[in-house]
Amino acid sequence: MGIRDEGGLYQSVYKILKSRIKYANDPFSLAAFVYQEIARKHHFVDGNKRTAHVYAKLMLYLSGYVFKLEYKLATLFIMKIAEHNSQVTFQEIKEWAEKNSKKIESYEDLANYLNTKLFT
Repeated sequence: MGIRDEGGLYQSVYKILKSRIKYANDPFSLAAFVYQEIARKHHFVDGNKRTAHVYAKLMLYLSGYVFKLEYKLATLFIMKIAEHNSQVTFQEIKEWAEKNSKKIESYEDLANYLNTKLFT
């Protein structure tokens, strides 16, 4: 267990952080970019898809959105993203992230999310 490609991971994290500027007004594109960078590049021995999902959720959260689909329900699509020579496009990932996200409208929305969806 652990990191399989440390240099690649540093490069992907750098590209994601840089992309926060490019996609500052488009959190779903940023989430799609995160899925492509982490799930497809397999920097870890295990947990690449889970890591991509958590990181994408964090980027959405920082932009005022919560991911409303539980991980176990998102797994099939994330597995398609991570497949070798995946045919899932950036646009498809973006649309999927947008369809499965919700704008945080109030403190109550956020509290409900954190109480029920934080680790799923």
